[in-house]
Amino acid sequence: FFSSAAGKTVDAVEVWGTSVPYPTSVDSHNAYNNPRVSELLNATTETMDQDERQKLFEEAIHIMFIEDPACLWINQRNNVYITTDKVEDFSSSQIGVVDFSHIRVAE
Repeated sequence: FFSSAAGKTVDAVEVWGTSVPYPTSVDSHNAYNNPRVSELLNATTETMDQDERQKLFEEAIHIMFIEDPACLWINQRNNVYITTDKVEDFSSSQIGVVDFSHIRVAE
């Protein structure tokens, strides 16, 4: 679930701006509290094995979206970006945030 258009896996920190280590109390991001999810997300910071990290993220996502949803999305807007061929390295995150620090404009 945590994969970008470029095919790399990303952390919940990058996607949601959460903190590491992931809190195990109601002090966590948006007051969501599930100790198993926190345990799984913390485990992703302890291994460099991408396959293992993907499994941990998949279990956490399954819990957060199927077993114990933190919220219910009633609307997911599509983001449309228009650029010229002079714009280089344009990309957006899974939630539509554009990182302008990597964008270049050719002459």
